[in-house]
Amino acid sequence: MLLKVWPNYYSEYFLKKLKSTNLDLIFLPNKFNSMRDGYEIQNDGHPTAKANEEIAEILYNHINKKEK
Repeated sequence: MLLKVWPNYYSEYFLKKLKSTNLDLIFLPNKFNSMRDGYEIQNDGHPTAKANEEIAEILYNHINKKEK
């Protein structure tokens, strides 16, 4: 199972528990928490198209690295 982890969204306790599992984790860079840089929809908090494109690339690269 693959799990994306948004920066600054979960508590340290929860992250520690996640890291102790056998889950395949991807920790997204802190830039994804920034409305100023165009990664969050203003007054909504959801990712923008720009963020989704970059996340898709991160996932693609991660999956391809695992298959090699």
